[in-house]
Amino acid sequence: MLTSQVKITVDSSIEVEWLQWMKTVHLPDVIATGLVRSFQLLKPTSDAHTYFFHYHFGSSADFDRYHREFA
Repeated sequence: MLTSQVKITVDSSIEVEWLQWMKTVHLPDVIATGLVRSFQLLKPTSDAHTYFFHYHFGSSADFDRYHREFA
């Protein structure tokens, strides 16, 4: 298994709308590729507008294909 971490810092003025879009549109689209087995959404308590997304791939080949075709 391979995990890719993405760190995103969002402007507070759009944070609520952006997070809703991530949860209802973007993350389902990512999972629908069939290449991401699961994901984690993490919110550190020390950074008010920062999020970490961990995308779990079955192999480095799946990761490479995801970035080639979908990212």
